[in-house]
Amino acid sequence: MLHVLRRLFRRSNESVRRSAPAGARRAPLGVEALGDRLLPSANPLRLAVMGDSLSAPYAGQPYGAAGDRSWVEQLQALRPTKIAITDEAFAGATSNSLLHDEAGHAAQAPAVAALVARHAVDDVVVMIGANDVEADLPLLGVDPALFVSTFVGTVVTNVEAALGTVAAAGHAGLVVATIPDVTLTPAFQAAVPDAAFPAVEQALTLANRQIESFAAAHDIPVVDSYRLTALAINPPTVGGVRITDLFAPDFFHPNTVAQGIVANAVLDALHEGYGAHVQRLRLTDQEILTEANVAHHPGHTFFDVTPYVILSQEQHEHHDGLALAL
Repeated sequence: MLHVLRRLFRRSNESVRRSAPAGARRAPLGVEALGDRLLPSANPLRLAVMGDSLSAPYAGQPYGAAGDRSWVEQLQALRPTKIAITDEAFAGATSNSLLHDEAGHAAQAPAVAALVARHAVDDVVVMIGANDVEADLPLLGVDPALFVSTFVGTVVTNVEAALGTVAAAGHAGLVVATIPDVTLTPAFQAAVPDAAFPAVEQALTLANRQIESFAAAHDIPVVDSYRLTALAINPPTVGGVRITDLFAPDFFHPNTVAQGIVANAVLDALHEGYGAHVQRLRLTDQEILTEANVAHHPGHTFFDVTPYVILSQEQHEHHDGLALAL
């Protein structure tokens, strides 16, 4: 694992925005170029979210015992009149929940597609996959290669199908997240034998590579949750405060500060990917720290999330063209 940690540490220090892999032929998905969108002040940004406990409410959960909040909860609490969120995510969800009923919850993608068809949401965020690791772990004891192929095939197929289902329903911007690097969490490290880590890393890497390639082929911006996880080993400075702990009490879920960074990465993906003018909706470092009960100096600063948003080459060129025009 040492070489993996060194690699992630090095990557987390890069300051340039990444582009998704090019070369994949574009298949008909039905994602429309939304162009530059100005949201009138009277109209909130309407988001629909699909995912697991990273996007579901922390309230009432063991990992929320210290008062931590998910990125969705923070946007709802701090931008109540500016952002309206329909949150289909639920704790324990695997990627299968995107397409099928799971744990008493209706399939997420059809529910969100219905909202898109009714023009009830503007944008859709898909952030899922961490629980698939746990679901497939028993396969590691049988055959590591089987674990990798099962995990990658299941997650990638489900995510791509969910994005296609929503895109076919109508006009909405799509954002997809890579799968977090669960191997960097203290809880995973304490519970899973070291011998299992190479296969898990391989599975995450392959799945994320395919998710990024699919997103690039359809000009869907990506929030790089995998790379965001690396902040755990390279503590960030937020609002002038060095944050040395990014975990909630269960040592698996990200805490309020980490989730606040995720919230801004999602908004940045919408802005950079679709020209949505949502910069005014970002959470300041000081707001995030206040939510986390972390003492800080007054100010109005923003942690740089641009390295954690992946654009297709076409989106990159469009963004650069707009910058030159301005």
